[in-house]
Amino acid sequence: MSDASETIFAGTRKRRQSRLRVRRVAGIILLPLIALIYDTCIDQFFAPLAYLKVAFLVTMYMAISFRSELKGLTAGMSVGLLQDLLASQFIGVFGIAKTLVGYFTAYMCVRFDVDRGAIRFILVFFFFVFHEVF
Repeated sequence: MSDASETIFAGTRKRRQSRLRVRRVAGIILLPLIALIYDTCIDQFFAPLAYLKVAFLVTMYMAISFRSELKGLTAGMSVGLLQDLLASQFIGVFGIAKTLVGYFTAYMCVRFDVDRGAIRFILVFFFFVFHEVF
């Protein structure tokens, strides 16, 4: 290949990586916000879907996809505190619970192979019970 074609491909690769980075950051910011709006507004409009804890599932998803205890802890803390701000409860109740869920989920992902569906189901079930009790 010539030097010109290599620079063209390098420029295309950099643009693609920057677009992926922008999409990832937008997903990290928008996904929890949509989940929190869903959790706070669904009780008023359609009560049977109120049992679906979308903010909890987003916290689990982010902790599993990051596979880092610190990132899982930060994701859980931010989602939990934002949920506390939108809910009519004491500030810190959901923050503490989701922080622990995010940290321990990421901890389990680092220690065990959670790419299998059955293990993820057990992990989500265990932490859902943990979240509801705590």
